[in-house]
Amino acid sequence: MRIRPLAALLLLSLMAVAISVAAQETEAPKAPNQALQGEDPAANPGRPTVSTPATLTPVGYLQFETGYLGAWHSPEFSSQSSFNEVVKFSVTPRIELLAAAGLFAHSLVENQISNGAGGVAFGVQGVAYQGEGARPTIAFSYFREVYAGSAPDLDLGSPKNAILLLAAKYGVPVCPHAGGVGLCELVRHLSMFDFVAVSGTQADRAIEWVDHLHHHFVDPAIVRDGRYLAPTTPGFSARMYDETLARYAFPDGPEWRDE
Repeated sequence: MRIRPLAALLLLSLMAVAISVAAQETEAPKAPNQALQGEDPAANPGRPTVSTPATLTPVGYLQFETGYLGAWHSPEFSSQSSFNEVVKFSVTPRIELLAAAGLFAHSLVENQISNGAGGVAFGVQGVAYQGEGARPTIAFSYFREVYAGSAPDLDLGSPKNAILLLAAKYGVPVCPHAGGVGLCELVRHLSMFDFVAVSGTQADRAIEWVDHLHHHFVDPAIVRDGRYLAPTTPGFSARMYDETLARYAFPDGPEWRDE
């Protein structure tokens, strides 16, 4: 595989930081995923389809994660069912090697059935800060896609090169703020991303809602029975109508001139 100079530089810098920090800690606090001496190591599963936790697997053990992903009504296909595999191996308490592959995908495209393999990617994850107590673990991951696969791509924001900032928050609820113009349109994407790619649950999840100004947006946020409806169009739903932009443009828009 060919790695671009910038990607290689970022990868080497990440590893250097993780190694140097680990070397400076003479009595580092034990990570939640590290087993005590004499105990069996505990698995640290993520979600093999699209995400991985900030904390690492026990050092010296291979961890295999198998996942299933079902999707419907994508621009690329009518439906798709796929099986995915992630292999993790921690070489130190702060550095983990990863390999992710889409083993098999069954797709329905324009009433035609197709079977194929998904993409293959290799990556490395380094812990920049080992969390303790209420403080979260902070880690950085780099992934490089080496094989695109033959199956239609599921648009989950999976570029060929991706650097992910992972923050593991234990028991700390987060409620995205949505009180301003267009924020309701934006935060529903955060909620959907959390459900689809991070937590996989709707339990204890909440985001703000303000019922005004949505008529200025091409793809307005909609709440029904106390729940946001999922976005149905590509993008971040932040596009406003041209008439709105012209009307409220500062300082020459009609709204400003009328004042």
